[in-house]
Amino acid sequence: MNRKENNYSRHRKYRLIEQFDTFSKVLDLESDTDHICFKIESHEIGDEFYLYLIPSDEDITEKLIFRYSILNKYKEGETYTFDIIEERYELMFISNCKNLNLPIPSKFKDGSNQAKIDLEVEQLDLNRNKVLFKRKSTLSALLFATANAKADSPFLLV
Repeated sequence: MNRKENNYSRHRKYRLIEQFDTFSKVLDLESDTDHICFKIESHEIGDEFYLYLIPSDEDITEKLIFRYSILNKYKEGETYTFDIIEERYELMFISNCKNLNLPIPSKFKDGSNQAKIDLEVEQLDLNRNKVLFKRKSTLSALLFATANAKADSPFLLV
């Protein structure tokens, strides 16, 4: 039996019920079933939060694999400040909480010695537990092009 046959929602609400050295025990509030997951350090026992179930074709009765859900931290249209954790070729990893590191293109960065970045959430991709951000340069280009375009002349955004 796979997860699709059981009609599992990928983002489910859990309660932290026990902490161990390297893992946590959570209670699924919908099914009243407890599970073992990664160490959740950003919540106290009794706290409720969302976890994202990793899609799998394996038997779900054995072991569920979780990630921290983006629903705990982000809302569409809101702007957040992130620390730039790591940079690789054309990619940056950013975070503003302990359980989530998000990859974004390096093109979002404003300067070479930048340690933090402010980004607006454009969309939450709940199927993949991903945050899609609005690029400032695209918005600036659109505002510039709109402000400087004549009524009868087309403009191109790159």
